[in-house]
Amino acid sequence: MGGLTSGRTPYATTPEDHECLKLDVNEFTDALNSDEETGGTISWGNTEISFAILDEEPEQLRLQYTTTRDGETVEHNYAIRVTRTECNFGGTRPWWQCPRCGDRVGILYWPPAARKFACRDCHDVAYSSSRASGNDDRTLRMRYNRVRKKLGAEPAHPESIEATIPDRPKGMHQETYEELLDELKSVREEWYQKALLGPMKRHTNEAERWV
Repeated sequence: MGGLTSGRTPYATTPEDHECLKLDVNEFTDALNSDEETGGTISWGNTEISFAILDEEPEQLRLQYTTTRDGETVEHNYAIRVTRTECNFGGTRPWWQCPRCGDRVGILYWPPAARKFACRDCHDVAYSSSRASGNDDRTLRMRYNRVRKKLGAEPAHPESIEATIPDRPKGMHQETYEELLDELKSVREEWYQKALLGPMKRHTNEAERWV
């Protein structure tokens, strides 16, 4: 018989790909290869995103939209850089450069709880088909330390009171740093609710049935 945190529970800790708005570079190829600057809008729920493809150095896709979360309204206006690789039969293939980590990717994701587009790894987006079951404690500890790694910090347990808040790494934008700190706090709270209190509540409920 396992302990209080034993057993397998359904994953519900990170966004799935089908929940996200996606920017697939393949859908922008014609516009990116055009000699003229172009733009348009993308609607997602109550959010309308204006975009413009700027043919300049560096080549980029500029986004502008408004988000509201926890009563706070924020205006977003930022650029996603475009990089290119040579094709075997001539020409070039465009890629997005993730605005958070700088990796070259074909798709950028915007999960419901996020404010900006970033790559799959930065948002911890999971494939729906791969999320069958798992352990909340292990999954959330892994997420917690992935965020700490992005902040240049050593691994730590979410429960540890000795784990200090990492300083902003050299070269990291202040806004990116604050977003990662918010994510770190959010994952820690999720671990507390699901991996610590959740099993304790289930254990208490099971014990009460035998009283």
